[in-house]
Amino acid sequence: MRKILLLTLVFLFANNFVIFAQDKEADEQVGMSNITSYNADGYRDPFMPQIKKEEKKKESDNSFANREVVIPDFVIQGMVWSSDNPQAIIDGQVLRIGDEIKEAKILSISKEGVKFLFRGKIFTAKPKVTLGVRK
Repeated sequence: MRKILLLTLVFLFANNFVIFAQDKEADEQVGMSNITSYNADGYRDPFMPQIKKEEKKKESDNSFANREVVIPDFVIQGMVWSSDNPQAIIDGQVLRIGDEIKEAKILSISKEGVKFLFRGKIFTAKPKVTLGVRK
């Protein structure tokens, strides 16, 4: 049993030696060496950020916080604020707290007016009181 194992190991080592020797001879004939080189000139550096600091500054300049917000014009035609479910009639629509109109979200409805959130800014729209003349 030992002789068979020993012969098998010698055969495997001899076979591998021949294979490696043949590969080395083939590489020398072709002109290749065992040294492999890598050139990463066309690739980006993985340790450099993809977004440059200048681009971040430009992006922050365009944010809603830095822009002057032009508040849309709302016509408040009526309000019910003293109930469990306050409502307001704005531009002909009956709206509740949480509803949106013209990209503005209604935060609260009180006797002072309707409080809106529009592009990060909170403002209050008051109903316009007009005295009508009947004919």
